[in-house]
Amino acid sequence: MKVAIVGGGVMGEAILAGALDRGVFEPADVTVVEKVEARRTQLRAAYGIEATGDFGPMGDAGLVVLAVKPQELASVKGRVRPGAPSSRSWRGCGSRRSRPRSTTRSSCGRCRTRQPRSGRG
Repeated sequence: MKVAIVGGGVMGEAILAGALDRGVFEPADVTVVEKVEARRTQLRAAYGIEATGDFGPMGDAGLVVLAVKPQELASVKGRVRPGAPSSRSWRGCGSRRSRPRSTTRSSCGRCRTRQPRSGRG
């Protein structure tokens, strides 16, 4: 299965490294979409994957992993292929309200998804 990881920063690299180490993905099947050329070069050298600044590989991917900061999500909007399944039902909406602060469960006020509390505060 072709995989596109959007965002080659710390979070994207951690997902990539973990998945490759555990055999979840094969390097030949992974393309990282990263806007910084120097970072693309680093990822290619370290993991043997394809890295590009173009969103094109998202259209062919069976799995698209969004590993970008919430304020960068607007740059991805409209680029995921129509009809692709959504992960919103299990991951929340990215709203600050879906990042709770106690150990009980609550729902996000924007999307109504249930989120586990992190225990911080």
